[in-house]
Amino acid sequence: MILVSHFHGECGLSMWTDELEFVRDAYPEGHFTGMAHNEKRNELFLAAFGTGAIISVDGRLQQQSELPTMTCAVHGICTHGDYLCATDTSVDRLKIIDLDQREVVAEWAFGVTPQDQHHMNSCWFGEAGPPELYVSAFTLRRKRDDSQEGSWRRYTREGVILDLANWWASDGLPSVVQDGISHPHTVRVYGESLWWCESVTGTLWWQGTPFWRHQGYLRGLAFTQAHVYAATSKRSEFRGLGYEDVSRLFRINPTGVLVNEVVLDAKYGEVFAIEHVPDDWLSP
Repeated sequence: MILVSHFHGECGLSMWTDELEFVRDAYPEGHFTGMAHNEKRNELFLAAFGTGAIISVDGRLQQQSELPTMTCAVHGICTHGDYLCATDTSVDRLKIIDLDQREVVAEWAFGVTPQDQHHMNSCWFGEAGPPELYVSAFTLRRKRDDSQEGSWRRYTREGVILDLANWWASDGLPSVVQDGISHPHTVRVYGESLWWCESVTGTLWWQGTPFWRHQGYLRGLAFTQAHVYAATSKRSEFRGLGYEDVSRLFRINPTGVLVNEVVLDAKYGEVFAIEHVPDDWLSP
């Protein structure tokens, strides 16, 4: 089953079959950015933008717990084993939460100033879990001021993918895996390969090589053994680049050929995250 988290719409979560047939909606008027399924615990975690809440829900979509409060802009989350990682774009901070203790056990700051200077937005553990950890951000340099001209929104081709394994293991400096990206989002590791979305160009990258492209603001990525799932979001500020005023959900085969797509109703707003869960995860 494919789960999709939505923002700026009238629905926080939508559910689809692996063939992209509609199943159901949940959380009317919800605004979820990050989403991650923990296989070990069979918990789904959802990050609510604007409140800083990260909640865990079961297959009945009933809330089980709430993790330590972040600040208002939790953008991306990932989980592996006993840990959950969350990126907070409002202060460019990354926090590691111990899921047994339900408390923050480590924190990494992108810069000195607790502001949205670099727009660190997604994170993902490697296949083996900690300490392998990757993050995406729009720029390595601080924005010049708070004007639109100086903000990270204008920083194309400055985005980076960082490897934080040295920080986790020995409090060392992160390493740059890839740079020169236009608005990177949704860094993922699947099959020991590193993937990410280059949002402005609508390009899905695999191991530094273009895998697939669609004209739209690409964000959200999930995998099954048979397919890759991605999404584009309507973004009014990029209409000059020919973007459509709709969001779409795509199913792509392993060779980069589109299998099918769904045009999402306006009620869904933007897509922030996609997650694949077992078909029997959702309770009747």
